[in-house]
Amino acid sequence: MNEENIQLVRRAWATYTGDFEAFAACLADDWREHGPSGPAGGFGTLEGERLTMESHRIAFPDKHAEIHQILSGR
Repeated sequence: MNEENIQLVRRAWATYTGDFEAFAACLADDWREHGPSGPAGGFGTLEGERLTMESHRIAFPDKHAEIHQILSGR
């Protein structure tokens, strides 16, 4: 993973718990999130993630994300 991608991941997670538009700006328009069973199990969309973020904000108002380590699959 190159430094540019690492910074993108850091920006995305720094905004995840508070600013949906800033989080969405870190993703491609066709972004999809696959669950534990992979693509065959369906996927989440950016609009679905908006709802998830809002639920997290309500349930955990002081939640924050902290990256301890970034690993690359290369």
